[in-house]
Amino acid sequence: MFILIVSILIFTGCTTEESYKTPEQAFVATGIKSKGIIKKVQLTDGEVIFYEGLNNDVGVGLARNYKGNWKWISGHGMEASSSFPVTFSWANLEQMKKAGKGYHIFWGSVNDEKINKLHITYDNEWNLNEDALFFDSGLGFRIWYVVSTYYYGTVPGIKATGYDKDDQIVYEN
Repeated sequence: MFILIVSILIFTGCTTEESYKTPEQAFVATGIKSKGIIKKVQLTDGEVIFYEGLNNDVGVGLARNYKGNWKWISGHGMEASSSFPVTFSWANLEQMKKAGKGYHIFWGSVNDEKINKLHITYDNEWNLNEDALFFDSGLGFRIWYVVSTYYYGTVPGIKATGYDKDDQIVYEN
């Protein structure tokens, strides 16, 4: 009888692991101290959530959707800085070790108004070669990001090239 009950609980998804009805609820349940969510980016089976921290920092994390239930997977933060035209960070949001098994994000801030487009490359066998997406953080800078399902290792040294509205290079790292 005990085995039957345990089997039913496992197959119906009734486990003791916490899950929530929305990605926002999953984020709040983490206990991360924040001033709130800045932006959510829809993925096939989850959402990337950008949030404002309490100490001049910005964070990003992943909430995964499992059959209608949301779980917070992991997050990563960086200090917001206007000292540089572009700042860089990255996170292996699911600690994946091979391609196609999770999400990897490259992201940062854009503090130079002349930069209209940011092209990100990572020249090795993975050949990352994408234009970053931008959004206004509401905090005095824009945030750029590239989400990938490819595993880029643990030390991704990316190259960023910023272009102005006339497609002229105005930034290179």
